[in-house]
Amino acid sequence: MHFHPPTTFSLYSTLSRHFSSTTKLPKLSKIPSRYRPKAIHLAQKALTDYLHTTRSLPFIYAEHISKNALFSLSDVASKVHFSPSTFFKSFQRFLRYHPINEFEFFYESIGINYHEINGFLPPNKFFLSEDSRVLNAAFAFSGFGFPWNRLGELYREEISIFSKNPSELSRKLHGFKDYGFGSVTVIGIGLVFPYVLNGKTELGNEISALFDDLGKLFVDFDLLNCVEGNVDAWIEVCRKIKVFYDLGCEKGKMGELMGKRKSIFLEYPEEVLVNKVEFFCRLSVNKSDVGLLILERPEILDFDLEDQMISVLGLLKHFGMNTKELKSISEKYPYVLGRHKMVNLPHVMRALDLQEWFFNKMRSGKHHLLCTCVVGNEDLDKDYKGSLDIIQSSRTSIHTLQKLNFYVFHQYILSYMISTLLLHNTIYIRSYDKN
Repeated sequence: MHFHPPTTFSLYSTLSRHFSSTTKLPKLSKIPSRYRPKAIHLAQKALTDYLHTTRSLPFIYAEHISKNALFSLSDVASKVHFSPSTFFKSFQRFLRYHPINEFEFFYESIGINYHEINGFLPPNKFFLSEDSRVLNAAFAFSGFGFPWNRLGELYREEISIFSKNPSELSRKLHGFKDYGFGSVTVIGIGLVFPYVLNGKTELGNEISALFDDLGKLFVDFDLLNCVEGNVDAWIEVCRKIKVFYDLGCEKGKMGELMGKRKSIFLEYPEEVLVNKVEFFCRLSVNKSDVGLLILERPEILDFDLEDQMISVLGLLKHFGMNTKELKSISEKYPYVLGRHKMVNLPHVMRALDLQEWFFNKMRSGKHHLLCTCVVGNEDLDKDYKGSLDIIQSSRTSIHTLQKLNFYVFHQYILSYMISTLLLHNTIYIRSYDKN
């Protein structure tokens, strides 16, 4: 048998990822805690031997399944009497007389959540040989280089792919390399844009447009030589590209602009990109315009748009609003004035009905002003005096001045309350967008 025992560190790392999961493994109460890693290792060996020798699976795939199905494996192990000296043989005997549902192990091994597997199991089938289409498709993907335990991502998104002829899948995957991409790049594209593997006629133009963009970005602008040659690196790059398409940026027309701004895909984590996108989407402007803003002004990704404090009137003046306009804002929206965290700026602008005005300032090149409009504690007196001058010259100066004095007296209380309400609105909108 060709099973190679893992090192202590690799086995510990593998088990830690699963035992620390929010989904708890079946309790191995029959096995003393000090023996559990060894028991799992022996169970993996026995299962690999069973799938390879008894069920005639190629060894490499039998090993993939046994190493990546710890929940299913632990469930079976909990039913087997444990003894350090006999557990391996006991587990083998259990498999001979108690056939397992091989589809459960297979689906977990490719990355399907253990507690969701029942929704994927074929009815009245127990052995992989009873429905070999899914398994053969997995063989084709794995043979090309796809990580076995990430095939579930493909299966979830485009389940019909796994009913295709393995030779057809291999031809399609190798055909993508004709664009000048390496195998690892094709894998990243396939995992992030799985519909390209489906081959549906109605998606032909969309797929062609996507590869036009990717060809320009990866080949013409040489991104291929700037990314590490591993699957995870290419998945991250492709996920960042997908952010712009999800915003509505048109496929087939973004390749050159993305290529000129390839630093976005090389230097910034996906989380930073998504956070900035969400910030500007909260302005309720066209989402595709948000994507274009980030591509046209990538330095925005360096801005702190979370915790910095801003003065509403100070920011409006900073962005070019004149005294007359500021006076009008003070009269109409006195309850919005004051200091806020930068993260609440989109909701402040919407409350002032200035979201389009503000966003157009961003698009026109005034985005850099966001870095210089922050108000510190030492600027509070100036902020107050500026507001006072504007209000005193307004038609409702006495009434509004009383409000201003009240607001300043309760400066921190009001700032906290408004920020909390706006932050609650932020959380609600983020939740709504995700749904």
